[in-house]
Amino acid sequence: IPAGGYWAVNQDNDDNPASAPAGYFGGAFQISSRGDDIWLFSGDGVGTTGFVHGGKFRATQNGVSVVRQVNSAGHVTFPPQSGAPTVEINRAKANPTGMPNNPPRVERAVISEIYADPTAGGVEFVEIVNISGATLPLYDTTPIAQDGNPNNNWALDGVTFTFPGFMPTLAPDERVVITPMGTDVAAFRSFYGIDGSVTVYGGDQGFVGALNNAGEEVALLRPDKPDVVLGSIIVPMIEVDSVTYDDASPWPAAAGKSIERLDESAFGNEPTNWGVTNSEFASPGLPRTATGGYGAWAATVFTPQELAGEGTAAGDDFNGDGYPNLFAYAFDFDPKAGIDGDWLPGVTSHGDAPNEALAIAFRRRVGAGDLMYTTEISGDGVTWSPGGVEVEVTAGPTADTEWVKVSTGSVLGAEPVLLLRVRVAVAVP
Repeated sequence: IPAGGYWAVNQDNDDNPASAPAGYFGGAFQISSRGDDIWLFSGDGVGTTGFVHGGKFRATQNGVSVVRQVNSAGHVTFPPQSGAPTVEINRAKANPTGMPNNPPRVERAVISEIYADPTAGGVEFVEIVNISGATLPLYDTTPIAQDGNPNNNWALDGVTFTFPGFMPTLAPDERVVITPMGTDVAAFRSFYGIDGSVTVYGGDQGFVGALNNAGEEVALLRPDKPDVVLGSIIVPMIEVDSVTYDDASPWPAAAGKSIERLDESAFGNEPTNWGVTNSEFASPGLPRTATGGYGAWAATVFTPQELAGEGTAAGDDFNGDGYPNLFAYAFDFDPKAGIDGDWLPGVTSHGDAPNEALAIAFRRRVGAGDLMYTTEISGDGVTWSPGGVEVEVTAGPTADTEWVKVSTGSVLGAEPVLLLRVRVAVAVP
């Protein structure tokens, strides 16, 4: 295989060596449309193997291939590909020409919010949204019968759930929320402040199992037409959307809060496409509030190679200038180029004499749900305590920032020594 090149092989699907050109794998080479796994091994001519690579994939729709996808966390998956298969379709050639892959397919409905580690009194859930712009049937519409197979409904994997009802549908832009079986739906609505216009599956219609706080795969599946295999009916379940979330960077850390998909029309199994909710706990059934987090920001300023190495975590100092990356994120400067001192918090005043008070002003990132800014006051530089009142907020130099002024309330000159600082914390490792 040439550098940067591709090698492909056709299956001889009639298993007739006489009709196949040289180089076919023959009938021993088969891939199941109901899901399979493929592995590549190296050899030394004796049979010993060293290098190995491969993966598993779910059932596939006719005419749709799966492609290798590596996200910014280094996680490898094989999701369905958008567009036609990227290989020359030529049954007369044993080794058709391969081509660069298209991006992963984004279907008509996606997983839009996951609440895996709820705060006390909260309930974990998965939210689904219809992004197609049309009413979406959540059942098999294959015209085997007049109405298709209306009892073969869409489902979740990771937790066990099948959409209930006869021929369920999802309206354009509609969001549904799936909670654990046994959830008191009325109490859930009350806790999160959502009304009856949002469908919530709970009680005896919720999911079985639990979402792992440390991360796992959650997948939305739809039924393909039934197959008859050895006298039994099998309903292949095709992957509509899949998210393998994690509690480690670059996934947004969200203890006590949900994570929300930032771009619902973009690939979901990508950490930078998820952010921590900007609501108090979660926003089930409501449009997203998240604006991203440290991981999403880091992916815009560091290359994939830099992210895969060292020095790009929030507490690291990428360029060694004495300021951690956290400061660059919180105060909106380039962690590679260094910082202009004017962008750091500075002492100022608020009000007019004789009541002019000491204050601190700083640049704050707007809508960063994973950041917490705390103003602290000290009289000796040793003992610090939170203090001050936010008295002024004005637009910053970019749409992502704002200037904030916090007053101590202490009249200038009233204290022999008064020190101010801003402590910034971010909920990522």
